[in-house]
Amino acid sequence: MVRDLLANGKSAQVDLRGFGEAAPYNNLILVDGRRVNEIDLSGVDWTQIPLDQIERIEIVRGTGTVLYGDNAVGGVINIITKTPSDQFAFSAGAIAGSYSRVKEHASVSGGQGPLAASFYGSYDSTQGYRENNDYRAKDVGGKIVYDFAQFLSLNMTGSYHEDDYGLPGPLTKDQLAVNRRTSLDPLDKAETEDGYVKLGSDVFFGNWGNLVTDLSYRSRDSKSDFPDPLFLT
Repeated sequence: MVRDLLANGKSAQVDLRGFGEAAPYNNLILVDGRRVNEIDLSGVDWTQIPLDQIERIEIVRGTGTVLYGDNAVGGVINIITKTPSDQFAFSAGAIAGSYSRVKEHASVSGGQGPLAASFYGSYDSTQGYRENNDYRAKDVGGKIVYDFAQFLSLNMTGSYHEDDYGLPGPLTKDQLAVNRRTSLDPLDKAETEDGYVKLGSDVFFGNWGNLVTDLSYRSRDSKSDFPDPLFLT
């Protein structure tokens, strides 16, 4: 079950096994094994995951807390992104839709010898269905893989996300019947800056298996502004 309170992907919630409003706290989301759930229990910002970079999605339904830790009560969703290859590739595209929706994105990848890399960037904007429902977002990121030896592979991934968006707020049943697109909070706004970098290694031991290690750093700054219109006037 998928719900989106702001209709722009920023506050989308994926519910496994019927947790309802508590779903963001009980479903663990991973990107290449990296936990992306927010520490303030506000859920996952799905707009930061580039769709054109996804290779496959693995879903584990049911309790996985023993193996994965916090948030894995309802299940685990692991999103695996594409690994750069030595073949050069470039893609670009644009999307236009209702309510002034515009999105442009581009990506490039390639490699030489043991080194391969991919980079992407996108800009997304919409006025939204309701008043004060606008959304603007910028994303850049990439992945570098270096096959140091036949038994050792090193990698580095990272991304930076920046957005600002309106908070239209709730409506009563009577207000909804009059104009479902209006907002009683026309000045409420929020913005986010979020970036991370991850270093990893993969050591192969043949029939004995392999050892994967990761070291990551993330910095997130989220601000909300709820001014009082009466005070401003």
